[in-house]
Amino acid sequence: MAAVSGSNASRRARQAASRYKVIEILAGGGSALVEWRLETGRTHQIRVHAKHLGIPLLGDEIYGGTKSMALSMLRPRTRSSCHGLLSSLVSKIERPCLHALYLGKGLSILTLERMRSSRAPYQPILQKF
Repeated sequence: MAAVSGSNASRRARQAASRYKVIEILAGGGSALVEWRLETGRTHQIRVHAKHLGIPLLGDEIYGGTKSMALSMLRPRTRSSCHGLLSSLVSKIERPCLHALYLGKGLSILTLERMRSSRAPYQPILQKF
């Protein structure tokens, strides 16, 4: 995947590769739980690739996943009686909804197995979604 615009950007650009898999479609298609696997480790890599694909991260004000965008996507798929709760939840998002279950580089199978047994829990705000 490449996401480059403008001649200045293309001169400074470095290759970045990501693989992603949709784990679960949520809110009638208004959002999804997505697993990302990075083949390179560039700054903001997931955020840039998600924006390029047209699926910015919820709460990512820099790369297009604004609160107003989230509400415009989720409200039509939510019962009107739940709009207040939805607005309340979205208003509490203070950062991109991105969570790393595993972090590592050049892992052995033993290290990866150890990491799988000690998963990082989701932040409370992410558990509500």
